[in-house]
Amino acid sequence: MTSPKVAACAAGTAAIIAGGLTTALVACSSAAPARPAVTHFTASYYEGNSTWNCSGTHTITSRGAKESETCLITGLTSGYAKMVGTFSGRPGAKLPGSRPGSRPALWHSDYNHHVASAWTITFTNTHRIGFSGLDTYQAHIAAFYDS
Repeated sequence: MTSPKVAACAAGTAAIIAGGLTTALVACSSAAPARPAVTHFTASYYEGNSTWNCSGTHTITSRGAKESETCLITGLTSGYAKMVGTFSGRPGAKLPGSRPGSRPALWHSDYNHHVASAWTITFTNTHRIGFSGLDTYQAHIAAFYDS
């Protein structure tokens, strides 16, 4: 007979394989995996009049979790010219164009929506013209999450 906890852990693992939240894995295991557990993911979303198409990896180690991700930004991207450069937060940071008195930007995981404890994002201009007639941009993200 299988205990309810083991059955719940098996169900949580199935949810992770299907792209579910990692909290089920954390609740089922008292220790992080001996070898890193890597999950590939994709995400697409709209930011104003631009589209972000992203792909990356979510890696769980004994020290916590890390995500490495690249996003292609297309559409009406004229505002991204001032964003070219590298920005970091622990966990928040002010980005160019922030309104006075606004809260620092936080990075939320595109894998499970957790808030990163530290992150770095680098915006670059690809110098390719998109369907809108404007340049496309890339964002390269490295984000870390406490275990």
